[in-house]
Amino acid sequence: MRQFQENEVISRLIPLGDRAILVRFGSELTLRSNHNAQAFAEICRTRIGSQILGCSSNLVSVILHYDPLKTRFADLKNQIMLLMSTFDGDDKGPDKILHAVNVIYGGAQGPCLGEVCEILGMDEDQFIRLHAKAPLHALALGFSPGFLYLGLHDENLRVPRREHVQENVPAGSILFAAGQTAITSRPIRTGWHVIGQTDFRNFDPLSLTPIKVNPGELVKFEVVQSL
Repeated sequence: MRQFQENEVISRLIPLGDRAILVRFGSELTLRSNHNAQAFAEICRTRIGSQILGCSSNLVSVILHYDPLKTRFADLKNQIMLLMSTFDGDDKGPDKILHAVNVIYGGAQGPCLGEVCEILGMDEDQFIRLHAKAPLHALALGFSPGFLYLGLHDENLRVPRREHVQENVPAGSILFAAGQTAITSRPIRTGWHVIGQTDFRNFDPLSLTPIKVNPGELVKFEVVQSL
């Protein structure tokens, strides 16, 4: 089924200078818009990979990089429009890879857990049960090497970001805000709530496959008392 009409396709293509094109699949984050971005990025890599330097999906968009000395913007734009004109965002495909991630919640490893529970009006045990109940979708990578965005949480588990940035948040921190959970692989500063810690790192520069969890895969948190 054709998903996008021609005028809508054109409005979703945004040139970024003379070396990249952004393709947007929504103005707000939903699992559908996120899936569409991931699926379309894979189609671009498969169908027009020889004409681009690379492409990757973000939360609701795809960015395609190209060499203007080898590929004309107009030609690439037409190729993208052609792909989008028949794109249906089909969910069919292999079963999603599921990764288990051990987490210690609260205490010194999750100093913001109490504040989050107070905002949500629930106790820590209830929150942990709900947070670790079901696998989360890997939505995107970004911000810092291996930084992994996961979601989306139900409305009863949504809190805003903190008003003040926390400095020197350690690698392996489990972050929580805006309907998402994130896992850090490097020390960072952040406005997200730190609710736990894991020994999982999603970035290993010495590995042949430095990224362990990729967008489109699933993560299930396992509650542990020690790492």
